[in-house]
Amino acid sequence: MTTLFPTPDSPGLDLRERRRLETSAAIGDAAITLFETQGVEHTTVADIAEAAGISVRTFFRYFPSKEAAAVDGQPVFGPIMRDLLATLTPEKPLLPQIEAALHAVLVELERYDGAVRSQLIRVRTLMLDNASLRAASLRHEDENDRLLAAEIADRYPLAGGISEAWIAVHLATFTLRTAFDGWVQQPEDAPRETLADAHTRLINARNALVAGERTDA
Repeated sequence: MTTLFPTPDSPGLDLRERRRLETSAAIGDAAITLFETQGVEHTTVADIAEAAGISVRTFFRYFPSKEAAAVDGQPVFGPIMRDLLATLTPEKPLLPQIEAALHAVLVELERYDGAVRSQLIRVRTLMLDNASLRAASLRHEDENDRLLAAEIADRYPLAGGISEAWIAVHLATFTLRTAFDGWVQQPEDAPRETLADAHTRLINARNALVAGERTDA
């Protein structure tokens, strides 16, 4: 299984990859911190570069915009999706296989107490109040979804081809985002639902809606 939360200290990385991860993480953390303290609109790429200890030119080698530095720098689901592509089983329905892979990441996130988890929560919290961050995140996620759908269509026999793969991926990732955002917004003084449980609940609710069944509040 691929490492879900790669860091500069992860085993098996060469020096170049370690430095790339260190710089990317520093840029992402600087962007999120500045967005939290002075707002997205009042933060410039130059501000982020200075805080990360790099040049503006280096910043653009990693990210195309200040918003992308926050939302593109969280490669949590990429590794597990690559594993999924290697293990897709044509004899099983596609959507449950995608959602099982995503669910595995959520279970690990609950157990993991490192910087990746913390930054994911900080970014999703910021996005709830900032339209430009939400737009950047949706663009990034849409690009990833389309790439994944194309890969699936090449490997998995589907009557509807890439369109059917896109529907499956989009259903899975939209449900995931809805679960994550609801989990982030839970009141601190209320019993907290786990992220994995929220994901399962919303999958069941979505399936009931698709089937035309009534769902209980």
